[in-house]
Amino acid sequence: MTIPEYQAKCGQATSLAIVDGQCCYSYLVAAGRPLVVDGQVVTARPLRGKSEGWSSDVLPSLHGLSLDERRALADAWTQDALMEHASVASFAKFSLELMVVGAPPTLLELAHRAALDEIDHARRCFALASTYLGESISPAAIPDTRNLALASDLPSVVRAVFAEGCVNETIAALIAAEQHAGAVDPAVRATLAVIAEDEAAHAELAWRTVRWALSVGGEPVRQAMREALEETLRVAAAGAPSIYPDTETLRAHGRISALNLSAIRLRAIHDLVVPVVTELLASS
Repeated sequence: MTIPEYQAKCGQATSLAIVDGQCCYSYLVAAGRPLVVDGQVVTARPLRGKSEGWSSDVLPSLHGLSLDERRALADAWTQDALMEHASVASFAKFSLELMVVGAPPTLLELAHRAALDEIDHARRCFALASTYLGESISPAAIPDTRNLALASDLPSVVRAVFAEGCVNETIAALIAAEQHAGAVDPAVRATLAVIAEDEAAHAELAWRTVRWALSVGGEPVRQAMREALEETLRVAAAGAPSIYPDTETLRAHGRISALNLSAIRLRAIHDLVVPVVTELLASS
C-alpha cells in the first residue's frame, strides 16, 4: 500500500495539493493555523517507515475496511497530521510576533500552550495514518523557512492572526466537531474530541489577541481588521475539493464530504466571524 503522491496544478488540484512542502490553496480557506511562507502554506513531507516519536497509542480498528478505504484514510489523516505539525511552527512564529509588538504575558503563555496542543494533535493524526497504512509515517524536516517574514507592527499582526486564527481555527474547530459527530471508531472519536476542543480554544486566543490589539492600536488596527474581513469574504466560497468518496465507512473513521466542508467554512465565516468582527469594530 502506498500513500498517493501529492500532485497539484494551482486552481486544478484534486486534494490538499501539498507539493515540495507547499500548498497552492489560499491559507484563508485552510482549516487550522497554517505555516505561511511567501504567501503559501508550507508543510513537511511525509516519511514512511519511521515514527521518530511522532505517534501515540490511539489506534483505530481496521475491521471491515477495504484496501482502497485504508489507502484513502491513510492519505487523509497524513495530510491532517502534516498540517497539525506545521501549526507548531506557526504558533512559534506567532509567539515571536506577540513579543515584537509588546503583547501581555497571558497571550504569550496561551500561544505556547497552543503549540504543545498541536504537537499532540500531530502525534494522534500520524498514529491514525500509520495504522491505516500499515506502516509508520512521520514528518520530514520543515522546508527552508529563510523567507519566513515576521509581522512587526500591530496592523500586520492583526491581519495574520485574523486569517490564521480567528478564521481558520474557528473553521478547524467546527470541522473537527462535525467529523466527531459522524465518527464511530473510538480512537478516531477520541482524537477528534481533543482537536475540536483545542482548536476552539486556539480560535478564542486569536480573538483575544485582536481585542487587545484594537484596545491599544486605534484606527490603523481597525482598518487592518476591515481589510482582513473583506479579503476573507472575497475567498469565502473557495475551498479545496476532496478526492475522497463520501461513504458511511469513511465517515465512521472521521472523514466528511467536500460539500460539507464548504458548508462549514461558509457557516463559520458568515454566522460567527462576521458578527464578531462587526461587534468588535463597533465597541472599539
